[in-house]
Amino acid sequence: MHAAALERNGGVTLVVAPSGGGKSTTAWALLHRGFRYASDELAPIDLESGEVHGFPHALCLKTDPPGGAYPLPEGTLYTRRARHIPVEYLPAPLAPCPVRLDTIVFLDRRTAVVAPSIRGIGAAEAAARLYPQSLNPLAHPADGTDAAVRIVRRARCFHLEASDLDSICRLVLSTVS
Repeated sequence: MHAAALERNGGVTLVVAPSGGGKSTTAWALLHRGFRYASDELAPIDLESGEVHGFPHALCLKTDPPGGAYPLPEGTLYTRRARHIPVEYLPAPLAPCPVRLDTIVFLDRRTAVVAPSIRGIGAAEAAARLYPQSLNPLAHPADGTDAAVRIVRRARCFHLEASDLDSICRLVLSTVS
């Protein structure tokens, strides 16, 4: 899956959003709030066991985190397109992997959200949101839509709508705890 994967209390939370939707920035902030890092951008999921495998490479942010609350470490590598934070500079340890999938948060970062909100969603809506974030689903016909349904049935699924990073973290923490 194209998602950030973070562990807390023995379960993985996937943060899912389209490219540029704030997955990595949210992961960076949540690592400062008690989550452990499994992966960014790629979350391999075993369809049989429902476990998420780690793919711990550098966390890649397109821009600096907003508001200055989560500054980047001195070891950050800057390129024209991104900021790469090597694993050894993350503010939290790596997650023990594989880890059971617990929660999927579909992140919707809107700039004009009046009141941040999170709501539970059913398997049909979650599968429809997850499928486009799978990697190369058409190359694996038996593992496309069916796989998305299998994955979301193993997890609690939520749609989170917020504009600021602190609200996103607060809502994820209250949902996962």
